[in-house]
Amino acid sequence: MPGPEIPAETPGRYSNLCRPDEVRTCFGCCPPIRPAAYDHTDHRPALERQFQENARLVESRIDRPAVINGLSCWGLGFLDPDRTRVGCLLHPAHRAGRDLRGLTGYGDKCRRELCREAEIFARLPADQASLVLGPARGLDAFAYSSRSYNPVFRLLRWGPAVIAGLAALEPGGLTPESYRTRWSVLDRDLGPGRDGYAVETLLGRLSLAELARPEFLARYDRVWEDFIRKHRAVYHPPRDNRPFVHQLDVPPSLARFMRLVLGRPRASVSEGRRLRAEAEVLLAGL
Repeated sequence: MPGPEIPAETPGRYSNLCRPDEVRTCFGCCPPIRPAAYDHTDHRPALERQFQENARLVESRIDRPAVINGLSCWGLGFLDPDRTRVGCLLHPAHRAGRDLRGLTGYGDKCRRELCREAEIFARLPADQASLVLGPARGLDAFAYSSRSYNPVFRLLRWGPAVIAGLAALEPGGLTPESYRTRWSVLDRDLGPGRDGYAVETLLGRLSLAELARPEFLARYDRVWEDFIRKHRAVYHPPRDNRPFVHQLDVPPSLARFMRLVLGRPRASVSEGRRLRAEAEVLLAGL
């Protein structure tokens, strides 16, 4: 069952990953300022009390709104009497299309931003979106919002090409158990940042099932780690005017690999081309 409809003229960016149905909700992007590696599940008892109070007091606070400091938000609370769904009490989805998020002072930020996973999910065909949500079946709002407990976040970071390859092999969909059992290559063995570009490239001639074979996986991991050691940056020029890697004409997954794994936030056009060509030759030989 889909989430509530939002009038088309309501400003903002939306993704059904945030509320794919009437059971699951994600509040991972709220409050708007969070420490690195913050996870709501680490503070669940205190947050449950806060969310209950916010839901009880929200109407009176709307009448006398206060700007928040960003580290917590009086607009975040339980959305239902059973206290199973958590979300923005000021969101237009819960206000008949009226957007009251500006009352907190962070309305523009809340309207503007989506996590990368939500952006990827919003572009998936309906059948692939349904497949991706399978591993999150049964999670409550806290677990669904957590990158530690919800495997969907990691799966989405693999990107559309890998998800399409998975969908071709799982036409009947996925359950949490089937995903953990059959697809440890995506869930645990490899990582989207380190291996996303390589896996995308290999899918040009191999299926995910072939790539996941233990003997192939061991050979790939050894060869790819050697490639990383060879190209990992050990020195950054103090005045570097080269383009940022995301500005190069390379796949986004390769740009992330260069920045996050090789430690190369900048590279010349020729450096990007050489690295891509060498990687393609290496992967073709596996």
